[in-house]
Amino acid sequence: MTRHAKVAIALPAGLLAETDSVARRLDRSRSWVVAEALRRYVADVERAARDGLDASRRHQLDRDLAMTAEQRVREAEAVAVIGGQPGAPLEQPHRFATYDDFVQWRRARDDG
Repeated sequence: MTRHAKVAIALPAGLLAETDSVARRLDRSRSWVVAEALRRYVADVERAARDGLDASRRHQLDRDLAMTAEQRVREAEAVAVIGGQPGAPLEQPHRFATYDDFVQWRRARDDG
């Protein structure tokens, strides 16, 4: 059997009313709703710590996931900077016939 401890907390009246409304709708107790909210919060914090995401990054990720794919693409296009200038053409990748050609190009680039 799970042991329970009583905890006294102060909640804003509006939040308590919403909690009671959820409890009635789910046919659960107020304690169950609060405990479930805490379980989910703790799991989210632990997942964020495990994933290496801080609170601001987690918030940004949640905001991005709430958008449609099209909205995410439009947002990315609005902030994308390619080649140092917004809207600049993409630089074509370099291709080399041999590894020696690559090394020669790299040395020339690094020396220049």
